[in-house]
Amino acid sequence: GASITQLEFHEYELDWGELSTLPADHLAALSVLSFAVSEVNVLRKNYISISHAYTGEKSIDSANNINKFLVMRTWSSKLFEVAESLRKIHKKKETSDGKLLDFARTASEKFEKLDLGDGHNIARYIRNEASHHYSFSAAKENIKHVFEGGDFNFYTHDVGGNDFYPIGEEVMFHGRLNRKWASIPSMTARRKLLQEWFDFNIKVTDWLLETHGYFAREFLF
Repeated sequence: GASITQLEFHEYELDWGELSTLPADHLAALSVLSFAVSEVNVLRKNYISISHAYTGEKSIDSANNINKFLVMRTWSSKLFEVAESLRKIHKKKETSDGKLLDFARTASEKFEKLDLGDGHNIARYIRNEASHHYSFSAAKENIKHVFEGGDFNFYTHDVGGNDFYPIGEEVMFHGRLNRKWASIPSMTARRKLLQEWFDFNIKVTDWLLETHGYFAREFLF
């Protein structure tokens, strides 16, 4: 029979009575970072599991694209938000705790030094209009930049969770990219930008994991 791989965790047992002895600002920062790491790890695993090769079947490829880019956009936005959160802690002096301010500043400086190419910019303008916001005005701008050879079919199924309407993806996501990249007609150059966006996710995920680990060592353990 098929073997079952057992997932073994290294557990560090903590209880709320112990954690609540931490200064409130330290506990808040730990909670934000832990929340972000858990979400990002789920999204990263999901991206790997749904990144299938294209089949040539329009309906399947469109469904796969919607799945893949939804996870990619959400993953990217989560990373953008946690970097912004740390930046605001020290830039806006959201705490009076000197050690926490130093930590937030150092983490932000390490983020700024990452070689992110144009990936950071893509993460920002995708986050603004195509990740966590539904913008009517953006849609009106994007329709001027839609690729006419895209998929605009409706795909419906008796099970509602399998309904897909790619016009949304074509206008709100691809149209947004086309609008931003109107002066970049080369498909090679555009593919390079998409790769930089993916590289942003990988590099910033590594930065987040290191940041969380450092915080846990210095402030908790």
